[in-house]
Amino acid sequence: MKKKNFFGLAAMLLGFFLTLNAQNVYHVTPDGTATADGLSWENATTLQHAIEQSAEGTAEVGDVILIKKGTYTAPEVDGFYFDDKNVTLYGNCEGTETLNSLPGYTDATVIETYLKAAVDENQEALGRVMTIAKRDVTLMGLDLSGGDAMKANISKGFGGVIHSEANKGVIKYCKIHGGSANSGAGIYLVVYDSYAGPHIDHCEVYENESTGMAGGIYVGNYVLITNCIVRNNMAETSGAGIYNNDTRTGTTTIFNCIIKDNIAKKQTGGAFIKSGYLVNSLISGNSGGTICGGVMLDGSVADVDCHIVNCTVVNNTVDTGITTDAGGVRPGEGHVYNCIIWGNLKNMLGENEDTTEPMESDIFIQARGDRFIGSSTVKNSFYNAFFINPDGSYEPDMADNIEGTDPFFLDDTEGDFRLHELSMCINKGNNDFYNNAVKAFPTLNAQKDLKNQARIVNSTIDMGAYEYTTEPLSIKEQNAGDKTMVYSSGKGILTVEFDGETAIYDIAGKMHYHQRVAGSADFKLPGGIYLVKLPAKTHKVIVY
Repeated sequence: MKKKNFFGLAAMLLGFFLTLNAQNVYHVTPDGTATADGLSWENATTLQHAIEQSAEGTAEVGDVILIKKGTYTAPEVDGFYFDDKNVTLYGNCEGTETLNSLPGYTDATVIETYLKAAVDENQEALGRVMTIAKRDVTLMGLDLSGGDAMKANISKGFGGVIHSEANKGVIKYCKIHGGSANSGAGIYLVVYDSYAGPHIDHCEVYENESTGMAGGIYVGNYVLITNCIVRNNMAETSGAGIYNNDTRTGTTTIFNCIIKDNIAKKQTGGAFIKSGYLVNSLISGNSGGTICGGVMLDGSVADVDCHIVNCTVVNNTVDTGITTDAGGVRPGEGHVYNCIIWGNLKNMLGENEDTTEPMESDIFIQARGDRFIGSSTVKNSFYNAFFINPDGSYEPDMADNIEGTDPFFLDDTEGDFRLHELSMCINKGNNDFYNNAVKAFPTLNAQKDLKNQARIVNSTIDMGAYEYTTEPLSIKEQNAGDKTMVYSSGKGILTVEFDGETAIYDIAGKMHYHQRVAGSADFKLPGGIYLVKLPAKTHKVIVY
C-alpha cells in the first residue's frame, strides 16, 4: 500500500495559507496606469487601482501602498474610497522605497505627495478627497486638500477632506486643509464600536470651513488625537478647531496639541468637549461669537465627565455681551485641573454691534435657570478673572488655585508660553490629576510636555502645558530687523539699545521712565519685572 506524504501535504497547505495572508506592496506614481499590477516601481499603477486591489479588512496582514511624490486627483463625490480595507499608505516616496526601506517622517518633513479633490471647470470641488467606510486604514506622509461634502450631497455633508467611520486606523504626519462641510470640514471621524479606536497623530489641520460644527476636526467615541496643530479653521456654529462629540464612552483624548486662531461665528472657537480629556495642550488666539472663546466643557450633554488637564488657555476671546459667556474656559459639569487660564477676553459686543471696553474673562461657571448645569471642578489652576452666576445654592468644587494678574511666561507677546523662573505656577500642579488623565492610553509619551521636555521635574508637576526648565532665560532680546536690544546688563540696571521713544513700566503698571533713547541708555531700577514699551513692541525684562 502506498504511504501518504503527510509532510508534503502539510507543507502545501501551509504554503496555501501563507499565500492567502501574503502582504502585497503596491507602487503608485503620478503617471502610473490602471492596467499595471503596481507590484514594482517599474510597473507602477494608479492610486485608485492600488486601493481597489488591496487586502480586505479580514486579512491577517495588511497590504502596503507606496506613493511617489506628486499630485493625485481623487475620483468625484466620495474621493479615494476604502470599503472594508486593511492597508497602509506611505506618501512622500522617491520611487526607490521597498518594504524594508520605508520613508521616514518628522514634524519638519516637507510633504510633497498631494491628494486633491476633483474640481469642475470653475475649480469648484466635486466631492471630498477620501472616504474610509470601515476597518483599518493608515495614512502616512500625505497632503490632502480641497473637498466639499455639501456640494456633492454625501454623508449629510459631513467630512470635507476626510470622512471616516473606521473602527481602527491611523492618520499620521499628514496635512489636511481647504475642505468645506456641514460638520468636520477637515476630518470627520466617528467610531460606533468599542475598539481601541483611530489615532490622529502629528498632523496639521488648517484653513477648513464648516457651515455647522467643527471647521477642523469632528470626532466621536474612542478617538485619540496627539501632537497635532489645529489652526485657522472656521465654523458657523461651534467647535471651530475641534468638536469632540464623544457622548457614550468618555475615552476620547486630545493630548499634546496646539489649537489656535480658530473662529466660530456662534459658539466656542477653540474646542467643544462633551466628554473625555483635553491634556497637555495650548489653546490660544481662538474666537467665539457666543458661549466661549477657548474651551467649552459640556459634560451635562453627554452625561459623561469631561476634563481639561495641564493646558495653557491664553488670549482667546468671545464677542458676546452675555454675562454667562467666557473668553477662556466655560465648564458645564466639567473638571479643570492644573491649567493656566489667562489673558482671555470678553469683547462685550452688544446687540447693535456697539463695542464697549473688553473685560477679562478667564473662567465662567454657568447656571441654567434656577439650577447649575452640574458639578464643576477647578483645582490647582491659575486664573485672573473667575466668574460664577450669583446663586447662593451652589459653589463649584475648588481648591489650591492661584488667582493672579500674570503667570509670568517667558515671552507671551511672542507666543512663548513656557514658564519663567519667577512664575508662581511652578510645582503647583497635582500629579494625580495628570496621571489619571493619561492612564487610559499607556502608549502616550506622557513623560514629555508640549515642548518635548521632561513633564514632571522636582517631583511635582507644574501648571499648564509646559514644564519649567533651567535653560538660560531670554532676558536679552534682539529684533533682527532693527537690532533693538533690551536686557538686564547688571544688578539694578536695565539697558535699552534703541533709537526712539521708550517707556518703562513695572508689572503693576506704574511708569518709571519715559524718554527718547539715542543709541543706548541704562536705567537704574529695583529688582523686579518690567515692561519696556517701544513703538513696535513691548518687551518683558527681569532686572536683578
